[in-house]
Amino acid sequence: MSLIWQNYFLATVKLQLEVSGIPLGILDDSRYEAYETKLEDGDVLLLYSDGITECRGRTEELFGEERLKSVLTVSSGTDAGDIRNAVFTAVDAFRQDEPYADDMALVVIKRRMNP
Repeated sequence: MSLIWQNYFLATVKLQLEVSGIPLGILDDSRYEAYETKLEDGDVLLLYSDGITECRGRTEELFGEERLKSVLTVSSGTDAGDIRNAVFTAVDAFRQDEPYADDMALVVIKRRMNP
C-alpha cells in the first residue's frame, strides 16, 4: 500500500510514502514501525494499492500517481465517500473497459472541518 497525504488549505501533497515489507496480518509475529502525526481540518489521507496506479488504458499507459493526485486535488472539497467514488470513476474512464489486471484497494480518510 502507498500513501498520499494532502493538505486541504494548501491543496498540496504533504507526504507520499511507498510502503514495502510484509503486509499486515500475514505473520503473527511481524513488527512494524509506528508513525504519529496530526491531521489538520480538511486533510485527506489516501492509502491505495498498486492496482490503482498501475491500471492500464487502451494505449497501455499507466493511470499513475500524478493522475491520482489530480483526482484528489479536484475532489478534496468533498467527503471521503465522494473522493473514493471520484478515484474509481476516473480509473474506470481511463481504462475504457479494458480488463482489470490487478485488484484495487483504496482507503480514504478525511478530517472533518471544525465549524
